[in-house]
Amino acid sequence: MLIDEFIVLFCESAGLSADAVERSRISQSLERHMSLYGFSEQRLFFQWILQQPQQMSTLIKDLTAGKTWFFRENEAFTVLGQQMEKLLANQNQAKPLRIASMPCSSGEEAYSIAIALLEHGLSVEQFQVDAYDINESSVCQARRGVYPGSAFRGDTQRLYDSYINRHNDHYELSERVKKRVNFFHVNLLTLDSRSLYQQYDGVFCRNFLRYLNSKSRAEMANILRMALANHAVLIVASCEAKSVSQLGFSALSNDQPFAFSKPLSTGSSTQCAFSEPRQTVCSRSSGASEVLSSFSQAGDSQCSKQTQLKSVPVAQTVSVEDRLRSIEQWVDAAKWEEAEQECKRFLESFPNSVDAFFILGLIKEAVGELHCASEYFRKVLYLQPNHRDALLHSYAVCKRLGETENQQALLERLQRLR
Repeated sequence: MLIDEFIVLFCESAGLSADAVERSRISQSLERHMSLYGFSEQRLFFQWILQQPQQMSTLIKDLTAGKTWFFRENEAFTVLGQQMEKLLANQNQAKPLRIASMPCSSGEEAYSIAIALLEHGLSVEQFQVDAYDINESSVCQARRGVYPGSAFRGDTQRLYDSYINRHNDHYELSERVKKRVNFFHVNLLTLDSRSLYQQYDGVFCRNFLRYLNSKSRAEMANILRMALANHAVLIVASCEAKSVSQLGFSALSNDQPFAFSKPLSTGSSTQCAFSEPRQTVCSRSSGASEVLSSFSQAGDSQCSKQTQLKSVPVAQTVSVEDRLRSIEQWVDAAKWEEAEQECKRFLESFPNSVDAFFILGLIKEAVGELHCASEYFRKVLYLQPNHRDALLHSYAVCKRLGETENQQALLERLQRLR
């Protein structure tokens, strides 16, 4: 069995595609595990480990482990704090607010939520954070609340002195922060009304949906609908905003593309009977899906797509829709260079394609070339003045560039579309 075949097998088990794996790490990791378990031949090792759920999970974690840190993408925590303040002000909230981190990895996000709410003036009695992850070792690490210095970055250093105790070579969360967070060893894709603690006023689900194939993404969207109270806020990664909108969630505002509200059903009540989460024992399938937790923290370096991607040749036998779909797959996979090349080839045949210009704008925004992104979005709006997504992304880009006048003009255009 070749390495590529092996990767496809465990990615299929997890609802991912093989391109989501960082392949530069694969050979080194496989050699280390083969030596650990006493194998000298790859084929025999692959055949054996596929029948060993626990060892399979260990290998998957090693192949896919990403890095995270406290207050990663800090604006999301600011928005959460503001939303929770509004909720407390507008409602006679007798019960503590409930926030969920899904998945939580080693706990940095969950603890950041707790610190953010304390910074927004909430008392420890006014909220509780529940954090879910399939990786048992990550959950155990999170419960300890001990981290290396590399977990603390950026311009939020002043916060740490109030909530973190410094030791010689590590940092430990204060007890008042740790007591605000509950950690649960649970497979997110198996959550239901019996295994979910209760509905939440806010849910962080960042850099997770983007790595799922379409079937698993739809399943997770249903789980989020179940988990969110009607007034709740859902926080996702900015690059997931488009797919989250397509799943029926509504953006809270034009300048916060990562914050969404729950789609309200006109059918039966969404309230469920909730109970304490089951501590999941992973089967072979759920063990393989431990990759999902690690991927959710890997940031913007890799993305999932449902099938192995191949460059689509410019040919009359390929429909326009298929070519655009292929380009979108490259974008979903964070293959920016390939997606840009395909887009430009497409524009040679269709020089006024709104879709192609919009995708090029997304690519340039994703790689941080904001002025180029702005130009592409401007072309979209020239061809289609009421293109809402282009207006939203143009607004976000102008905000990042500090172009106040353009930002205000775009906001007015967005308001006229309502």
